Amino acid sequence: MAALNRIRSWAERQHFAANVAKISAGSVARTAISLLALPVATRLYSPDAFGALQVFASIVSLFVAVGPLKYEAAIALPEDAVESNHLAVLSVALSAVIAILVFGVISLLGTRVLVFMNAGQLEEYKFLIPLDIWLAMMFAIARQTLVAKKRFGTLGTTSVAHVACAQSVTIGYGWFRPEVLGLILGRLVGNCAGVALALRRAPIRFSSTSLASVRRVALKYRKFPLVNTIGVLANTVATEAPVFLLARFFGAESVGFYMMTTNILSQPLALVGESVGRVFLRYGAEAGARNALELLQLFRTTVRNLALMALVPLLGVALLAPWVVPIVLGQEWQEAAVFMQILMLAKYLELVMVPVSTTFSIVNRQEVGVALMIGFGIVRIGAMVYFSGSAYSMLVALSISSAAFSGIYILATDVVLRRIAAGEPPPGPAQPRP
Repeated sequence: MAALNRIRSWAERQHFAANVAKISAGSVARTAISLLALPVATRLYSPDAFGALQVFASIVSLFVAVGPLKYEAAIALPEDAVESNHLAVLSVALSAVIAILVFGVISLLGTRVLVFMNAGQLEEYKFLIPLDIWLAMMFAIARQTLVAKKRFGTLGTTSVAHVACAQSVTIGYGWFRPEVLGLILGRLVGNCAGVALALRRAPIRFSSTSLASVRRVALKYRKFPLVNTIGVLANTVATEAPVFLLARFFGAESVGFYMMTTNILSQPLALVGESVGRVFLRYGAEAGARNALELLQLFRTTVRNLALMALVPLLGVALLAPWVVPIVLGQEWQEAAVFMQILMLAKYLELVMVPVSTTFSIVNRQEVGVALMIGFGIVRIGAMVYFSGSAYSMLVALSISSAAFSGIYILATDVVLRRIAAGEPPPGPAQPRP
């Protein structure tokens, strides 16, 4: 029996690595396209335009964080494909409802919110916000459906199509009219392409789903809307707070520098972290169903490997930024190099933490992650407001508080897994307690 377990463990590691490689291939291509397009886009569009786009994207992120009530995060967890499909149908229905509600909110309050955040240039595009929200939710659902069916190669292809279409529209439109609309249209077209390709390869079967089956999975996975939604919303508010605070206190240009900084520093996260995270979710759920100790070992191995992989690229970016940024992006983006150096520590630990952040959902301990997100969200926003004397001091407060959150989140996850492995009976992967 021990020999069989060792063979199975070895086989699982090989499958894990192979599937990470499949997604990573797509991530490498996507990152290459983004980096090649970046010098062109930064010479077509001003920092103000990128700042306005980031405010637009941050507003979208706040609504996407609560829709479709995080049921889409559960799609990849069931071993039963039929149950997974029911969750996908439920998520699609909720995404439509939320997009319609957002349209009403934007109609009533959109102008006031944009003026408050010094983003008045988005006024004429505000009704594109609910459309982008719906497309972003559908893209998330489609990608989770691919993960559930273990179509990791298609997942990588979808990522490439998404970014290629987005960058083509952004540059093509900006070549003739370098205004915010070109950047927004790039987002919309990219999401459309990603959704279409993903659903073509992993279609959602609506005809095989009944109202009773949807109600059943909604109740079974009720912890996702009741607990996960709160945690994700709290984390999203804390993540997007720098955008809103920079826009409020220092204007769109500072937001543009911040956007470019996070975009470049997040490339390793997009390149490595997303690939590992999606495979970890699927294999972690299977390992957790078999043995808590096996999940603990997978968690620790993944964290250790991510820490080693992330160190070199982020250090390189931070050290070389003052010389490379003006050459690659243009002289008007020099300020972004300083932002990169300030935020390097936070981005490094974020890259290590995010791919394994689904562990609490796997072992049905979402409340621990939610408590950490809410607590550190309050600390992060409070620190930025307190140190809002300059954009630099605000970003230093953000970097330190974000790094502390990522480190404590990883340690807390390890503690919870050790307690479960030591004998505390887990309730099962992502299954709600009665």
